[in-house]
Amino acid sequence: MKPHRIILIEDEKGTMDTLEFVLRRDGFDLVLARDGEEGMDVVHQEADLIILDLLLPHHTGFDILEFVRKQRNSKIPILVLSNLGGHADIDRAMRLGATDYMVKSASSLNEITTKVKKLLKEKS
Repeated sequence: MKPHRIILIEDEKGTMDTLEFVLRRDGFDLVLARDGEEGMDVVHQEADLIILDLLLPHHTGFDILEFVRKQRNSKIPILVLSNLGGHADIDRAMRLGATDYMVKSASSLNEITTKVKKLLKEKS
């Protein structure tokens, strides 16, 4: 059985490196994008889950979320992982089609990987 493929769109190097290490260690295949422009390019690839930051250079995570849901009409689960924790940002992301939302600063690595595994299991 091939590993689940996750698209990780994150511009913060420390967060990207840590998530990449933990997710690869857990056996996931990753496609990485370090800004909104790369993010728009990689969302065309086949994947089982997208982990998406909202504050990105070139295109915001909101732009990518809207693109994936409207232009691609994709049902892929999207986990928004952002430091934007206000109700308006969370509501906007969920309205645009996010499957779930986690605030980075309030979430441990274990909580993030548990959520990823839960979303992948629900998708199967």
